[in-house]
Amino acid sequence: MEAIRANLDEGTYAFFHNLARQNDALVDAAARLSFLGSYWFASAVMLITAFLLVRQARPRTALVFLAFFVVAAAAGEGIAYATARPRPGQSRDSAAAAPLSSSFPSRAVLISTYAWLAFAMAMGSLGRWRGIAAFAAAALFIAVVCLTRLILSAHYLTDILAGLAGGGGLALLARAVEPCRSPP
Repeated sequence: MEAIRANLDEGTYAFFHNLARQNDALVDAAARLSFLGSYWFASAVMLITAFLLVRQARPRTALVFLAFFVVAAAAGEGIAYATARPRPGQSRDSAAAAPLSSSFPSRAVLISTYAWLAFAMAMGSLGRWRGIAAFAAAALFIAVVCLTRLILSAHYLTDILAGLAGGGGLALLARAVEPCRSPP
């Protein structure tokens, strides 16, 4: 199993590393878009989500979603600290290339996935088409964050997949704890 993971990680790393070496404009675009995976941006998405929920007369849901965001951030940092997995070589992301920064899981992907799914769930309770549009936007933003991490060689594919699973799982758990329903 370890060999399969290593082959998957090294293969995708080589693909994106070679793609980045051949296309400086792509790397520049990825570097400019990498802020979408920052704690600041995800926090802003969560504050907008909380505001939407409070406006829908659902402050308890807002608090639950915010609490799970804190759990997502803490879980990402805790797992990263516990695993201490080195980042791929040649990382072009100066913010992610700190020597004490672990690669697993991708915290940018984890918190972005959680924040955007929470936003989409909050919008989904406002109507079917708003929900569909919100989930489409969430998928787009999450995909951009994932691709920027790979193009900048900041993470292996399994780091990205772990971030997606963690963020998605916590979003589903938050929804199970406090279902998104329209106010009475």
